[in-house]
Amino acid sequence: MQPSDTQARKALEKSHKHLPLKPRGESGPAKSYHVPVLASAEPPRVSVILPTYNRPEMLIEAVQSVLRQTLADFEILVINDAGQDVLTLLKNLDHSGKIRYLAHEKNHGLAAARNTGLRAARGRYIAYLDDDDIFYAQHLETLVRLAESGRHPVVYSDAHCAQQKKVGGKYVITRRRPAYSNDFDADRILVRNLLPVLCVLHERPCTENTGPFDESLTTHEDWDMWIRMSRYYPFFHLKEVTCEFRSRKDGSSMSSSKHADFLRTAKIIFSKHETYASGKPEVVKAQREDLLARSRGLEKAEKRNRRRRRLQAILNWRPLRILHSSRG
Repeated sequence: MQPSDTQARKALEKSHKHLPLKPRGESGPAKSYHVPVLASAEPPRVSVILPTYNRPEMLIEAVQSVLRQTLADFEILVINDAGQDVLTLLKNLDHSGKIRYLAHEKNHGLAAARNTGLRAARGRYIAYLDDDDIFYAQHLETLVRLAESGRHPVVYSDAHCAQQKKVGGKYVITRRRPAYSNDFDADRILVRNLLPVLCVLHERPCTENTGPFDESLTTHEDWDMWIRMSRYYPFFHLKEVTCEFRSRKDGSSMSSSKHADFLRTAKIIFSKHETYASGKPEVVKAQREDLLARSRGLEKAEKRNRRRRRLQAILNWRPLRILHSSRG
């Protein structure tokens, strides 16, 4: 029996009572409060894990894209990583009782937020969505049908990359293109991530073997997870665009402002999984070339930033000079 709207809203409001989740291990839990599961609620088919941090306007669009899915048997786990309160926002969206709200008392990062979602998830399948991205309407139905028809424990689709820029105080999409359409290769994933996190759907027990997201990684935590998961399970690729991730050059997207950290965590991942590359000189060579390319890309990004700062300093200085001259 499904919970009524009234029951769901009451459960959502109880999230302010700071109910702790189970500990993560010896290092201690990321303290949080959450919506308790109603005893009568049946486990959903899919749990969508959606971390958020101080992007309420984007969160609305992300949540709405899940609520519009053609497959209706899902729950949305919104994990607020100690950002501004979005409870009222979610209450206004949650007319069917599908949203469960979890909030960290302190900011722990994206990997910890996803782990909080994994611990709370009840669905047979797990899907992931960042708060600035969206699912297209048939995303969950398409991937669940694929997983069940072929008994595939891990499936993934393709995604559009939508370039955004701010116009009149709001972000607008200026370009949309397909991205990352890669068939899975167990060696190639040791060199570079092949799939965005929002494209993946996997059976919930998969993480029992692979373990949770590595919370020491501030970027590339999903890539690390796919490497570990691929040692236990085959990945099945569907060459169909079912979702969309956004990219912005102003540093506000998940990946646009983290070139230095991408290089740092790539080095960690190569070292962490070096046993998988052992005896494969072509993989080791490709890893070295990748690090070199990342280093060069970082240098170019730093040069662009320096030029941008100099230009901004000139633009900020000229009006003061003109104003001073006119008064003289």
